[in-house]
Amino acid sequence: MIRDGVPDNVFPAPPSRRLDATELWGRAGEYGLDTLAAVERRTRLGATGE
Repeated sequence: MIRDGVPDNVFPAPPSRRLDATELWGRAGEYGLDTLAAVERRTRLGATGE
């Protein structure tokens, strides 16, 4: 249970930093998936000769 005034030693960074980092990791994952999708499309187009 989180209580007012009790430090959270498991997550020493302020919540805003953790949320910012989570957003950045989410964006990085999304860009990675977009890259994989583009490679797959290019591979399929090359296989069909288009």
